[in-house]
Amino acid sequence: MANYELAVPNRSDTRFHIASISKSFTAAAILMLQERGQLHMQDTLAKFIPDYPQGDKITLHHLLTHTSGIPNVNNLPTYSEKSLLCLNLTQIIPLFEDKPLEFQPGARFRYSNSNYNLLAFIIEKASGKDYGKFLEENIFRPLGMNATGNDDGSNALIPNRASGYVPVGMQDVENTPFLNWSIKTGNGSLYSTVEDLGVVTFMKGAHAKSPV
Repeated sequence: MANYELAVPNRSDTRFHIASISKSFTAAAILMLQERGQLHMQDTLAKFIPDYPQGDKITLHHLLTHTSGIPNVNNLPTYSEKSLLCLNLTQIIPLFEDKPLEFQPGARFRYSNSNYNLLAFIIEKASGKDYGKFLEENIFRPLGMNATGNDDGSNALIPNRASGYVPVGMQDVENTPFLNWSIKTGNGSLYSTVEDLGVVTFMKGAHAKSPV
């Protein structure tokens, strides 16, 4: 069910928050900007945020591959409180930028949503456009993904959006706790449909079969 209280079933055009699948689109946007010569995988974080601690040692490649050593914003003591607020990237990044690195960049892998908050910020700096707008103009609309977008936490209505639920016991569900999706910008803030994600799967499959 898209909504249990109103007895609305899911359909192929129901919009769901796609959480960390968003990262694939953020990474694709970074690679697009590299193809256009607006950034490079080996650029350092310091190029885009000059005063970021140890930013001269952290590359875009480290951010993309979760090898930067930057702590996961989701694990911070203030995350639950901050996730209720509508925040922009310049308010999100300070939540973790002063925290010590968990290891030297490139030394190991550790999943961190903070990496993709930073990549969203870099997309905005390199392109001069809002994160969601860049994805809309360069990925979603060209592919005909007209039901896909970025939830910026502004409380704008999203038609056909599924309500969120969490399991209770083996069979029941209850409403999921409130979350303002802005804190997930870049790492989990997108919504889409089965139909739109099917377009991406089809395009990926066609590319894999291409002799080029």
